[in-house]
Amino acid sequence: MQVDEFAAAFRSAAAHVPSMAVTLVITMLQLASLYMIPWFVLHAFGRDGDFWACLAAGSMVQMVASAIPLPGGTGGAESGFALFYGPMFGSALSAGFLVWRIVTFFAPTLLSAPLLGLRSNSRQSIYNRVNALIGRLTGKSSKFKGGGGSISYKPKAK
Repeated sequence: MQVDEFAAAFRSAAAHVPSMAVTLVITMLQLASLYMIPWFVLHAFGRDGDFWACLAAGSMVQMVASAIPLPGGTGGAESGFALFYGPMFGSALSAGFLVWRIVTFFAPTLLSAPLLGLRSNSRQSIYNRVNALIGRLTGKSSKFKGGGGSISYKPKAK
């Protein structure tokens, strides 16, 4: 059942190539921004590093951290950072790791904590609610329609 729903949703998404291309570009920019953070930290410590090597090392650290089944990839992030960025940071490795971890994990976690209390009483998805708001503000319907691709959850009656 779920495999069929996934396949249908995938076919629906694949039919909207421009939306998929925009999603791909945005995701790549997001990941590049995440992988660039150690390069900025490196320069903040007055050390020079190859930009592309930092991007490649960032992707490897993310892969190692994702393989560790603990919150925030604890253990994998530390090991990966030491392994891939150790030669670049040298004696500033511990301080560089601390700044990087604060910027990439702790700050976003703490900044998003107030949002944990948000609740929605609507059964309509956020996507559809945003489209409706855009339509009301512009006086016309939104460009992107949720043509059957929305996901809804209906618990089974006991």
